[in-house]
Amino acid sequence: MPNTIFPSGTQALSAYLAVPEGDGPWPGIVMIHDGLGLNADLRRQADHMAARGYLVLAPDLYSGGNKVGCIAATVRTMARGKGPALAHITAAREHLIARPDCTGKTAVIGFCMGGMFAIMVSTGYGFDAVAPNYGMPPPWLEVDDFVRQGCAPLVGSYGDADFSIPEHQVQALEKRLTELDVPHDITVYPETTHSFFQDNGGMTGRLFRVAGLRHNPAACEDAWERIFGFFDEHLAR
Repeated sequence: MPNTIFPSGTQALSAYLAVPEGDGPWPGIVMIHDGLGLNADLRRQADHMAARGYLVLAPDLYSGGNKVGCIAATVRTMARGKGPALAHITAAREHLIARPDCTGKTAVIGFCMGGMFAIMVSTGYGFDAVAPNYGMPPPWLEVDDFVRQGCAPLVGSYGDADFSIPEHQVQALEKRLTELDVPHDITVYPETTHSFFQDNGGMTGRLFRVAGLRHNPAACEDAWERIFGFFDEHLAR
């Protein structure tokens, strides 16, 4: 599957496009990377979704200019709730729905930092479903705020050994989604750390292991089946 370029305002952003085999149209997925950026692991995740019949665009939020400046701008967007990263995610969705091989139904999936962005765009951005993986609302975004504003159906996956996301935060998120009748599926996997989807090799994999982060194949497989089932339901053609 090819790397590609798509427009975001006056910028041209790099992205990875994963297209299913056969004849479309297919539902579109915007896949948002973690803090490490658009790497080989994320491309594998995109290919995995394409094999299940989804048209996936994974934008490189660190492209479109000086890389250091783009990283800083992405972090500022996350901290302030406004900035180019949100515009890039919007542009990625618009690029997908303009394609003749997209049904017009779209979802967003993200990992870690990308999971936080997925929650940030869960209301008011036109997505039909969202899948944050070990991502929580940023500190400035109250759970009540985005849920009451019309949060899209949400499928979330977390680990109970993820010390960056206390389990009570996940429980609070699920509680408000339930109270306000937002369709959702949230699972916390036992003995599972942050970044359990990532199966990185080389130096990155070694750094992950030193940090106590572990790929969990069983949790990953179950989470994917839940995500696919949820997306199949909410992105029906």
